Amino acid sequence: MAVPVLLLAVAAVESLCIAPSSDIALCDAGLELSASVIRPGWVMTVADGRVARAKASLLNMENGVADVDFRILPVTQEPVEVQQLVLRGVFKCEGYAGGRYEVDGTRASLPRTLEKGHLFRGEVSRFAVRDISGRLRFCLDFSKPVTLLLQDERHWRRDEFEFRVVFGEQFKMRQGTEYGCRFKVSSALPIALAPTPPPMQADANWIPLADDTLSVRPDSALDFSGFRPTFGKAGELGRVIATNGHFAFERDASKPVRFFGVNVCSEAAALSEDRSEAFVCMLARRGYNAVRFHHQDAALTTRAWDGTLDPVRMRRFDALVKALVDHGIWFTLDFQVTRRMSWRACGIDRPGLIDKYDAKRLIVIDERVFGNYVSFVKGFLTHVNPLTGRDYAHEPALFGVSLVNELDPGKITAEQERRFVLRMKSLLKDLGCSALVTDLNLGRKFGDDMQKVRQECLDYADTHVYVRHPKFATADKRGGLRQDASNPLMDRIPRLMPDAGQRLDGKPSVITEWNWPAPSPWRAASGLVTGSAAAHDGWDGLWRFAWSHSGEGASGVKPLGCFDIAGDPVNRLADYATAALFARGDGDTSRIDRTNGAWRVVSSRTCAVATTKGTFAAGVLSGSLDSPGAVWISSLDGLALRESKRMVLFHLTDARMTGQAYADVFGSLLTEWGQRPVLVRRGVASLSLALGNSAWTVTALGIDGSRVQGVPCSVQNGRLSFVADTAGVPGRATMAYEIGRK
Repeated sequence: MAVPVLLLAVAAVESLCIAPSSDIALCDAGLELSASVIRPGWVMTVADGRVARAKASLLNMENGVADVDFRILPVTQEPVEVQQLVLRGVFKCEGYAGGRYEVDGTRASLPRTLEKGHLFRGEVSRFAVRDISGRLRFCLDFSKPVTLLLQDERHWRRDEFEFRVVFGEQFKMRQGTEYGCRFKVSSALPIALAPTPPPMQADANWIPLADDTLSVRPDSALDFSGFRPTFGKAGELGRVIATNGHFAFERDASKPVRFFGVNVCSEAAALSEDRSEAFVCMLARRGYNAVRFHHQDAALTTRAWDGTLDPVRMRRFDALVKALVDHGIWFTLDFQVTRRMSWRACGIDRPGLIDKYDAKRLIVIDERVFGNYVSFVKGFLTHVNPLTGRDYAHEPALFGVSLVNELDPGKITAEQERRFVLRMKSLLKDLGCSALVTDLNLGRKFGDDMQKVRQECLDYADTHVYVRHPKFATADKRGGLRQDASNPLMDRIPRLMPDAGQRLDGKPSVITEWNWPAPSPWRAASGLVTGSAAAHDGWDGLWRFAWSHSGEGASGVKPLGCFDIAGDPVNRLADYATAALFARGDGDTSRIDRTNGAWRVVSSRTCAVATTKGTFAAGVLSGSLDSPGAVWISSLDGLALRESKRMVLFHLTDARMTGQAYADVFGSLLTEWGQRPVLVRRGVASLSLALGNSAWTVTALGIDGSRVQGVPCSVQNGRLSFVADTAGVPGRATMAYEIGRK
């Protein structure tokens, strides 16, 4: 059952939601309210039940005005130091910059452009905001005067205005005390009750993906094995080395190498032996030449909690590695991710297991925990794979290792990190392991001392980046999944790629975790944006997080979730754009149009666009979209598009599960994932391709690359025209087309 939600609507024009997490949203006005606990150092967290929880209640509804009581209730037994305890409201600059706000009858402007960060602070009883047309969008009348702070967040690189109703400052928050206020919400139109948005069901706008599968037909238009930068079996050209700021093979050091792959996590790293070959063959056909094993440290060890390798699981892992080597796929891994250690296995007389997050820090600073870590690393690297005849220390396909995944640099000193890295590099050398070494991949900013250690001690830089990372609305995970559902390409300063400070001078740089996680409705753009940006900026490796966390997702389609693309046909197909733009190197130029929320790529072999809707042009590709989506065309024979005889075109929109449910019309609070089949949002792209006056065929493809049916097309003045409609083939959603020159 979907989590119930209180939903208020304004005469079919405005709607106010009070969600199970007690977040409040005036939906069409774009106002979102939530409780925030700001800790010392101005660290802001939501009141999600860890240190405090929020409670919003509708007390009354009269004459189109909602009477709301809002409370923040501390939940920890010990007092908590708080910088500010607030009800935080945010609304985007678009539509409001140039409007005005009112406090107790006094009016002032919301600046069109950034002037200063702090706009107002004072005691108020009434706060109202009007948009650029002068229309009242929302008004809060407080039962008692409150301290209100209004800020222009563009000063801090966020394209929004923010106000805070401050319940307390610089104090200790104590359990048993409630903090909050009562206020009436009104707008230009009356507020009235409305139903919860219904769960997703198949209809004319949401088409079942009847043929969803992970397999790829060999030699089909979706077989991208020829796009992979690979050179026979992994290791045939020797070890991977770092030279001239990039990766290369030791026997061909003049040619830079890029890695493009996915994360294979947890149980998927211990896939049953009979499925390894088919799984790896499928990865190769999708254009991947690399894999990152993740959480494998926990999956491959016994429950003795001492780091002993499980022989059955290692046999499965060995078979998977052998298949990777044979198909020219390299791999990397982190020695410590989520493997649990008992205190006693570390020589510490204490019952139970070390917290998996504390273990990362203790490995660096506690000699006893470090000893257990070293024992595990030695055991893994000296394990001989009977199918290759080599131990993992001497496996050339293992090109790089990260010492500890997402170790927080703020919890250790630079000198502790330096000592740790140098000790581990010495250990690897003693074992005969030539794999390149990295660490500190959390994606946080580094101080000068830590950056110096990275530059001097690491062989390459590794980092992680997520666009619209979802979070549980409450600590017990029962309040739904919160995610910003707005278009990230319209952010004032889009955070699409890691900051330059994550890289190292003169050394390779990789992103071993990146994603635009589901259920974001904008993830169709993920592959073309990330692939072209990474190619343009000279990154050396990209690994989507993740293919699957289970064996189920290695051999069959799994349910849709946030990260695993084995269950997400949109992100799965989006990686074909990354294969062309990054792995093959087509991403010559790209340009963002923030005003229209668009991204364009123009190159000789791939042209692409992601946009909200309307007309577009990107090289040989032009046309119009009736709804948000991504469209791109790539040559399959390596020739320029104007010369190519065989091409593939993708048209991606959004995909959701049957029964998927949201608490709000924003689509920002998911309450139920639903079940299969996946539903693809209908989208129509009217396309015109400047490919010349040849005779052409256009064929709709199944998700495995199989040819389904021909699509009507015409040629006039050197332009091929046809309509790509996700509902164009009866009974199934269509997202890819093969284009052939007769």
